[in-house]
Amino acid sequence: MRAKEKSYYSVFFFLLTVCLSLFLAPQGFPQEKFRKSPPSPFPLPLLKLNPVESTTLTNGLKVAVFSQKNLPLTHIELIIMAGERHSPDSLPGLATMTTRMIGRQTRQFSQEKIQETIESLGGNFQAQTYLDYSRITLEVLAEYTDEALALLKQMILWPSFNQRSFDSLKREIYYELVRKSVNPEFLAKRLLFQLLFADHPYHKIAFSRDDIRRIQLKDVKDFFTQLYLPNNSQIIFIGDLDLKSAAKKTSHAFFTWKKQKLIPSTVPSPQPAVKMKIGLIDLPQRNDVTIFLGNLVFPQSWAETYAYSVLSHILGGTPYSRLFLRLREMKGYSYYVFSEMEILKNCALFTIRARVRPEVLEESLQEILAVIREIIVNKKIANYELEQAKSFLIGRLPVELESLDNLAFRLTSMNIYGYGNEYWQKYYSNIMSLTPDDVFQVGQKSSLLTPVITLTGNKEVILQNLKSLDIDLYDKNGKFLYTLRKGEKK
Repeated sequence: MRAKEKSYYSVFFFLLTVCLSLFLAPQGFPQEKFRKSPPSPFPLPLLKLNPVESTTLTNGLKVAVFSQKNLPLTHIELIIMAGERHSPDSLPGLATMTTRMIGRQTRQFSQEKIQETIESLGGNFQAQTYLDYSRITLEVLAEYTDEALALLKQMILWPSFNQRSFDSLKREIYYELVRKSVNPEFLAKRLLFQLLFADHPYHKIAFSRDDIRRIQLKDVKDFFTQLYLPNNSQIIFIGDLDLKSAAKKTSHAFFTWKKQKLIPSTVPSPQPAVKMKIGLIDLPQRNDVTIFLGNLVFPQSWAETYAYSVLSHILGGTPYSRLFLRLREMKGYSYYVFSEMEILKNCALFTIRARVRPEVLEESLQEILAVIREIIVNKKIANYELEQAKSFLIGRLPVELESLDNLAFRLTSMNIYGYGNEYWQKYYSNIMSLTPDDVFQVGQKSSLLTPVITLTGNKEVILQNLKSLDIDLYDKNGKFLYTLRKGEKK
């Protein structure tokens, strides 16, 4: 009896399973089809940013404010139009030396007293030099904004440039460069700047230890006197204050900073490389090769700047970009590979950096150029790549702006390079409106297929694996040694 019951139940469950399968099958097919298409993303949150308001004081000092209600901090940026390109041709590094002398000592305060004062304000201080400008930053608790301006006034109006502080800073920068002389990325990027901007003022950013040795205290004093002027500067506030109060506070602090005649400074447009060139710095201890590959691009509008940003992201903006997937994931050539773009006064620098195995160096360079060619010559961009790049750029901006330092850096770039408030207000729409043709057009206008390439690694191993191209050899200070023609041995 039990055997019959088991048989009955087995048949029953078998028939039930078949019926359910037949019943559900028609609904299953559309369900599987639905699964093949990812759901639409949630709508992006509206990027609401206050406009940047600005005015100019009677002494020529520009004041700009980015107001953020209830912010417990005040971020103050003093921007001096005295970047490394303003250094004399005979003294690269002078702009950097001058900026870093700021805040070391004033007529009233020692360096220790300055540090104690900054700490008592709950703040921090930085002094940095870029190609086009220098940036002096004070960030303090909001209730100490006036005290911060008083301290900044001391640093700018009454600095004490004495020999002891100067010698100390000179040693500091010198030994920083000594430590960096074994950093393959630093050396490769510095050589890239040196070669790309060989006949342009921007090449002075690639200063060496020998350049630092030549700078004297008198040079710093003269540079400061000529360029650290109110009519050559701007001050940017981020915090819970409006333009009226910021201008009043700034005027009170800097009313004795007198306008002076300024020697006009223009930046000629640099020329892109039109022929591939390779520079090599020998690092015998390295068992890998660092590559910097780049050229200058010339966006004619902010729409083109956005298009170049999308192109950079598609090429190597993230670990999901084309170069990373091709060279690392598919080929196994590289440890990493990324691309990036740096906006400058009359151009932008488009670079690709990678670290690869020496035995596949030539194949890696060929693959990088092949990927660039796919996009700008063969016009191959998948829709998902374009949309992924646009979504990434749009989603990244609000995250970046959560940092006051990043926000201040963006505001500085806006003011110096002429972004305007439209950069904030129409960022989403400008990015989302980009099409593949926009990316193709800027790519075809560029010289990315005739780049300058700089390499750092073991010279002997590199030369064994890169025999089809001429290579210029340089020492760690960027001094040219000799050219090795393809096929030659040295």
